[in-house]
Amino acid sequence: MDDSMMRAVLFDRFGGPEVLYVGRVPRPEPGPGEVLVRVRAFSINGGELAARSGSLRLFTGRKFPQRVGLDLTGEVAALGAGVTDFAVGDRVWGIVGRTGFGSAAEYVTVRAERLGRVPDGLDLAAAAALPVATTAITALRDKARLRPGERLLVRGAAGGVGNAAVQLGRAYGAQVTALARAANLDFVRTLGARHAIDHRTVPPRELGLFDVVLDTAGTDLRAFRRLLTPGGRMVTITFDPARPAASLGYIAASAVHGGSRVRFFSGNPTRALFDDLARQVAEGGLRPVVDRYFSLEETAAAHRALEAGGVRGKYVVRVD
Repeated sequence: MDDSMMRAVLFDRFGGPEVLYVGRVPRPEPGPGEVLVRVRAFSINGGELAARSGSLRLFTGRKFPQRVGLDLTGEVAALGAGVTDFAVGDRVWGIVGRTGFGSAAEYVTVRAERLGRVPDGLDLAAAAALPVATTAITALRDKARLRPGERLLVRGAAGGVGNAAVQLGRAYGAQVTALARAANLDFVRTLGARHAIDHRTVPPRELGLFDVVLDTAGTDLRAFRRLLTPGGRMVTITFDPARPAASLGYIAASAVHGGSRVRFFSGNPTRALFDDLARQVAEGGLRPVVDRYFSLEETAAAHRALEAGGVRGKYVVRVD
């Protein structure tokens, strides 16, 4: 087999999961400051679903073929010039970064500062459920500055970032209320939620007041912002894909209108954050939650499953 080529998940037009296919593309070579990673697993994330559908075409452009895959776990296969803090064979996890997608492949190049070492004893496939947990760490610790004893509301608590936020909220000493589907209420309780509420039957106005609200949906931001106590903080990690301009406009306006600003950010973790993630795992504050594993050839099925809703943790794709 030609070692200069590799398998990767591609799409040649915007659309549903059916547009995804496994093709062959040139295997990348690491440039200065980059690491070539032999990918063992990656998870399915909402952002790449939006990119594949065309909702983010203003950001991704219209040049095809395009790629999917945001996070990854694997082993270091080669080092670019100037990289001295990794060695070939190191077990790593990371996120491709703001440059786009592409981890749904046998190999990917990643900036060295976007990688961290996977803790010893943690299975690489299961570990692929955790890189997005860096978003929950940033949201709760750095953006919201969550304090012990505060009341935390996690919206989308059964999902990839949400399940990590419930676990971390408990580890940080907060009183966690989790919003999820009825079928997932017992699940989020096992993660550490003190209260678990069916978001389909209880409207926001009946939830009570909270010191911190973490939103993973991007919709109805105004209604959830009203739940904040004086001095409360709301963090959202996404915007409404159906109304991106209006959603982002409301987030921006919240900084100057009213007493509670909605903090928005897009996760782009660096080495220090991955080190924090490893410490949380080692100390028992966080564990990977995998709903189901898929093969590389089943990536379209994994996208379809995430779009259907109801995930508990993460859908993970094994590459080998």
